[in-house]
Amino acid sequence: MKKEQDSELKKNSALSQIESKNLTNTQIKIFNFLLNAALAAKTEDINTSTFCIETQKLLNDANISLNSINLKKAIKGMMDIKVDTDILGKSTKKGEKGWSVFSLISGAEFNNGLLTFSFPHQIVNNLINPKLYSIINLRSVSNLKSKAANVVYTLAKDYGKYGTPKLTIEHLDALIGVGQYDMRTFVSKILKKAVKEINEKTELEIEMEIIKYSRKIHAVKFIVIKDIDDDKKKKKKKEKKVLEAKVVKEEKEAKETQVATKELVKTEVVEAEVVEIDDKKAVVKKEGKKEDKKKIPDDVMKAIKKLSGSKGDGYVHKLINNYMDGDPGTIYNIENTLQKIQDEERYERYRSKVGKEFLVNGIYDYKVVSMYYDKENDIYRYIIENIETHSRLDKSADDIYPYI
Repeated sequence: MKKEQDSELKKNSALSQIESKNLTNTQIKIFNFLLNAALAAKTEDINTSTFCIETQKLLNDANISLNSINLKKAIKGMMDIKVDTDILGKSTKKGEKGWSVFSLISGAEFNNGLLTFSFPHQIVNNLINPKLYSIINLRSVSNLKSKAANVVYTLAKDYGKYGTPKLTIEHLDALIGVGQYDMRTFVSKILKKAVKEINEKTELEIEMEIIKYSRKIHAVKFIVIKDIDDDKKKKKKKEKKVLEAKVVKEEKEAKETQVATKELVKTEVVEAEVVEIDDKKAVVKKEGKKEDKKKIPDDVMKAIKKLSGSKGDGYVHKLINNYMDGDPGTIYNIENTLQKIQDEERYERYRSKVGKEFLVNGIYDYKVVSMYYDKENDIYRYIIENIETHSRLDKSADDIYPYI
């Protein structure tokens, strides 16, 4: 679980849209992993203002090869470069005017394999519980070789399936750095390759939408088609809810069963009483003696289970208890259910004899079947009341009856 958490960075949306034109891909990777280390430290101690990380861990996790001198150059460059944030205005409220400029790192020192660093307050103040953020997969970030792919990946994670805003040449220059390319060349040589790299090396599947005005490329938009990480989280969340509901249901049923069982095994002195079901003695209670427990007839048990439906074992035990106590309402319902079961079984026996001559478009005319196989009113009543005929024969039942 810790590995999974360490591989994800909860990144403020404003920091996902920093001015990166003067940054290298290596510096962007370093910044993301330093942010993650600072966030972990800040979670443990909210008052800390300096952070540290093992240099070798930083290099290994970020998938970069730098000696101490080159690492110093990279970090010094991050201290010298001043950046704008929230280039696309996602974190700026409508009608609000403002800006923020700062260095990505305010200070750093290296000693005995440990890198100690600090961030400017604009970053530190937004590390914990940002209002707008995206979840960055750091393993994906470390696998991306081009700066354009890293920037586009971060933007795609920030906007998801809704898609980024339309990115003009000015936006792209601030976010990535266009250089001497015009829009058409930048799209074909840089952005298309970035999209391909993201789709091949990360959990995202994205597409680039090209917006043209007068046959010229005016802007581009990146849309997430599939996010495997997001899909997994939604699936886990759904499975957790289903499991919790199942546990609650099982606990409730177990409690009901326990209560019903206690009532069932409770013995008491009662007056002599005999309950008759289908001319069979189901329960006998003798005066002055404990209740004789006798097995409930199979047909009665079958009726009780049918009555209980999907209400659980607790309801089954309740019906058994009421039946054994001779509750008139319960006994009446059981008798009616027994009659229905007998009707159904009789109907099924007749239905199994039905030949193809009674099929119309694959559906039986049950009135004809009942007239042919049984003239008794009860089976005819059952068929008419319980079976909806979706198709009729060309000839009515009365027309066919003389030929049967």
